[in-house]
Amino acid sequence: MKQDLYLYTLLLYHPKHRTLVFTNSISAVRRLTQFLQTLQLPALALHSNMEQKARLRSVERFSSPSSDPSSILVATDVAARGLDIKGIDFVIHYHSPRTADAYVHRSGRTARAGASGKSIIICAPEEVVGVTRLAAKVH
Repeated sequence: MKQDLYLYTLLLYHPKHRTLVFTNSISAVRRLTQFLQTLQLPALALHSNMEQKARLRSVERFSSPSSDPSSILVATDVAARGLDIKGIDFVIHYHSPRTADAYVHRSGRTARAGASGKSIIICAPEEVVGVTRLAAKVH
């Protein structure tokens, strides 16, 4: 899948960035986490079907100061709100957010408290019009 290649390329071009990858489904979180781990990248999963203990463990492993600075958390929108995870340098929207509100909350996970950060949406040519509309609502 081309989208997987784009994701992998973005991650390779941004080493030493703590990255949060957002998807729109639990199955995509599971598939991408396995895909990235197979490629020897430090990927962790976070989604609503995980037990609370497992969710907390993933967040802790991702955000711990002693964790790999290239840590990757692949998550559904369960990670877009309510979690105070410091030090996220990079947000990748693997799937386009469904709403402008979701876009704001996902992207807001990076560049907090005066820090810099990046947010990128991976989209197919047929999604460009929708993504442009989404961005126009926000900006």
